[in-house]
Amino acid sequence: MLEITQTTPAEDQTSEAEFQPAALPSHWTGKDFYLLGIQLEEGTGKSPPEVDLSQHDFEATRSIWIVIGDNALSLLPEIHRRLHKRSRVLVMIHPEVLDDVQWSKLFFLASDERFFFVPMQEVTQQARAINSLMDENAYDGWRPVMTFMSTVEWIQHYRELIKALTPLLNRKLVGKATLRSASHQILCNALINFPLTSSRNRWDDYRNLYADKPALIISTGPSLNKQLALIEQYKDHFVTIAVDPAVPILQQRGVVPDFVLTIDPKKRPYWEQNALDERTTFVVEVGACPDGAWSHANHYLMTAGHSHVYSLLKKLGTEVAWIETGGSVSSNGFSLAMHLGCNPIVLVGQDLAWTEGKDHAEGYTSQYSQEELKKRRDRGYDIVGYGGQMVRTEPQLLFYKSWFEQKIQQCPHKTVINATEGGAIIEGALAQPFRSVCKDMEEIGVVQKHTGLTQSFELDLDLIAHFEGQLQHWITLYADLKARIQDVQKKIQDIKKTPKKSVQKLVKQINRSILDMEPEAKLILEMFSNLAMADMDRKMDKLDDAQNLKTVYSAYNDLYDSVTYGLKYGLETLPKIIDLLHLLSVQPTISRRSLIAANLHRWNLDGTANQNFR
Repeated sequence: MLEITQTTPAEDQTSEAEFQPAALPSHWTGKDFYLLGIQLEEGTGKSPPEVDLSQHDFEATRSIWIVIGDNALSLLPEIHRRLHKRSRVLVMIHPEVLDDVQWSKLFFLASDERFFFVPMQEVTQQARAINSLMDENAYDGWRPVMTFMSTVEWIQHYRELIKALTPLLNRKLVGKATLRSASHQILCNALINFPLTSSRNRWDDYRNLYADKPALIISTGPSLNKQLALIEQYKDHFVTIAVDPAVPILQQRGVVPDFVLTIDPKKRPYWEQNALDERTTFVVEVGACPDGAWSHANHYLMTAGHSHVYSLLKKLGTEVAWIETGGSVSSNGFSLAMHLGCNPIVLVGQDLAWTEGKDHAEGYTSQYSQEELKKRRDRGYDIVGYGGQMVRTEPQLLFYKSWFEQKIQQCPHKTVINATEGGAIIEGALAQPFRSVCKDMEEIGVVQKHTGLTQSFELDLDLIAHFEGQLQHWITLYADLKARIQDVQKKIQDIKKTPKKSVQKLVKQINRSILDMEPEAKLILEMFSNLAMADMDRKMDKLDDAQNLKTVYSAYNDLYDSVTYGLKYGLETLPKIIDLLHLLSVQPTISRRSLIAANLHRWNLDGTANQNFR
């Protein structure tokens, strides 16, 4: 059981002089990692250095502050004075410094629920304890406040702690950011791509298909260009797995990947209709941009890496496969290689950083503006890269790096070789020049390819008919709820001071209708509107008693605006999907032109954005 001590209100008889926190257990000594903290040299007689708190914006809302170091407690009064009411402070200190603390100055800790002590313990447990206090729905970010540390052991401990903690917290926050920015797109894409899930190809048929055969995952980092000649020469010695933007680059070299993956929910396709070779299996994340997903008429293998979308599609009767994803197309490629049973797994073009000032390989069709790229680079930071040189990375790329490192650690029976020869170091992967890897594979021989396994696409008309019935049901449900919400919003706007009992009753009924909605319909509504009705209800329950009822109901009105947005989006989009299904029933051919006919395309054939589709 993890020991997490939250400061709680003191009993009435407790005086300031008597207030003492529970003793913290002894610290744990970890291994060397990042250079954090300030160590005083023994025998210098110097006083602990002053910590400048002005550089920290404690007024920022929804932040977790991790205060670390021997004099952390002396900083708390100032932090308490400036701390935003919706932020939180986690305090970690050396237990031996407690004897010299003037607790009378920290009496506020007894009643302020924003402050937590995280006792010192084994570093993994401590990282998990901190992670458990990081509610990604209530907080938007975390920031360390480092003070001085008196011993090398403490510095080593916190270096290792930051190493263990960073991927845990970043995974939560990146996942939250993805849900906020792309959840409605991922779900909308999945519903549009639903017909593709009737593919006759089954994920389980590919399990261990290439057991103990070498896989080559080809990404489009800036170091890819130096490997292209060798990829062309030794392509038959690997199971080649390429990310979708690598296809045009490889086509110029006559390289036909065995598998091509697509995952991005917004990007346009990197090839013309049906330009993929017939020997290639197209592995499509169901939440990927439909324009890319529908750009190839045959040889589909459908996956889902978003848990809510996967559950929804399974309840609708599809055979879509679950895939572990780190959020990038190359992470899906890694999971595919694992599923195929490949060993070793070789990575090229997996820079996860800017290499020699470049963000992608030459020949990559960038879909980011120079302004966007500059912003990403400016908010990044330098880490040690291949060969010991410093390379520039950013939080998103560092998240992908952490994902690969965790997966490699979980699979000690697999040999993972990073043959990128550039970019960031991927811990746990063997760093080996690609030419050397190819020479090793040459001795093993070519890989016998199973080109006839993947079957051509064939529409499942029974599945499509069932899906259309569900869409019609949701449309009816949403239209009714939208009309009821509009009615109650008019009544809320007419409130002068205290709402009538009839209005209060209507609001309760609407809230109940939303909260008790059938799971599939509610999930779609939540993802279309980024709605968190239950969380809003909890907040309403905790409203200050001084708040008048009109303020409360005005807040509900704002919430209903969010719900109405999701309802409108659903009522605009779901009928279009029904139109698409009708088109397919007449002409069951997978093509971007079918999307265009139903106005469900994000991109026009000339590469410009469809302004009429959100």
